Amino acid sequence: MKNKILSTIQNVHDDIDNYLKYNAMLAKDFEMELELIAASPQIMVTQSPTTLVGSELPPSALIQSKTLNYKTEDLEKLCVQTKKYYDHVSYNIEIGSLESRIHENDIQHNALFWTINNKSDDNLINQVFGTTETTISKSTKLPSLTIPEGCEYVKPETLLLIVKDDENFDFSNLSLIARRMNLRVLYAFHEDEKKTDISKIMANLNDTFGEYAGTINELSLGNDRDDLDPIIDQEKPQWIAYSNYDRNFYERLFKISTNQLILSSKLPLLLF
Repeated sequence: MKNKILSTIQNVHDDIDNYLKYNAMLAKDFEMELELIAASPQIMVTQSPTTLVGSELPPSALIQSKTLNYKTEDLEKLCVQTKKYYDHVSYNIEIGSLESRIHENDIQHNALFWTINNKSDDNLINQVFGTTETTISKSTKLPSLTIPEGCEYVKPETLLLIVKDDENFDFSNLSLIARRMNLRVLYAFHEDEKKTDISKIMANLNDTFGEYAGTINELSLGNDRDDLDPIIDQEKPQWIAYSNYDRNFYERLFKISTNQLILSSKLPLLLF
């Protein structure tokens, strides 16, 4: 049984304690391990500083090692800080980029999903070109839970699943999370062109989730969230789940995209 939550740490910021607390309480409530994942940038030096001439190591290696030590010390402090809320917390830091670390197979072993702290502004530039948070959310093989800045922890019990008008998505990872955490799943079918065959989608869902007797909603998302917010107000889910598909550059200007949902959501958004 997968029993670990991976939490990305981009840097130390104003909302870091709230983010760490959310992760710790989530792991505690569902009796899972929490592993903080960070990266230290690779340093490139083209000219040797005179103070380092004669060293056995190249300047880039010395600077890189020093940077890694600083980053590790920061991560150790965050780990200790997080253990105020839950004791089963560890950390993992290596040289490289955070975007590349999410693909490391050894990190993902026994992990159920990633968590990512969304701290970028919801504006047109970020919606169209993306941010570190949206890139990580959409590129990891594991499901990713993006936690909005300032989001207070509430134990998740209800998951609002937004299903795009395509019956061929793989719901196995989402099903695993729903069963592991005993989540109540509600469905909202997102239609772009009013051609959704709900019966085919439900047949595919039932193969994964079993018989379903909950609420079914239907919405058509344009370039805003007007159809989605009333469903959230009515059903009051703690999390929203969304199939990981994206728009091309021009579509993002006129239709709601994965980037926009990630950046605008006031609830944690689970991409699968």
